[in-house]
Amino acid sequence: MSNQQSLNQFFTRKILHVPKYQRSYAWEKQNVRELYEDIQEAYETNSTHYIGTVVLARTRDKDVYNIVDGQQRITTIIMFINAIIENLSDERDKEYYKRFYIKSKGQNKLTPLERDANYFNSLLSR
Repeated sequence: MSNQQSLNQFFTRKILHVPKYQRSYAWEKQNVRELYEDIQEAYETNSTHYIGTVVLARTRDKDVYNIVDGQQRITTIIMFINAIIENLSDERDKEYYKRFYIKSKGQNKLTPLERDANYFNSLLSR
């Protein structure tokens, strides 16, 4: 079943986990650059950008989902969003958007694999 959503809709009331069976974050600069350029083109042409398929599996915990497919894209998008938030001038806006996209109730909105966690969390805490 296809269910296209905006990023806002996608992140609403979701905590995302990368399950242990997934590979580590492996995108190179070229992968990140291509996604960025696609998003930039959509912005400049005032159109939407199809991120691709993301498959989530609900867990027993309310609002917690395992990322079955799309882990590299979602992780990269969260890093993009964090970079944008960090460049906002209004501290209240920063706090609001961080709470919505990055960390909610003291918990990261995305829990990467343990072997990626230190690097990922250090990026988000800058």
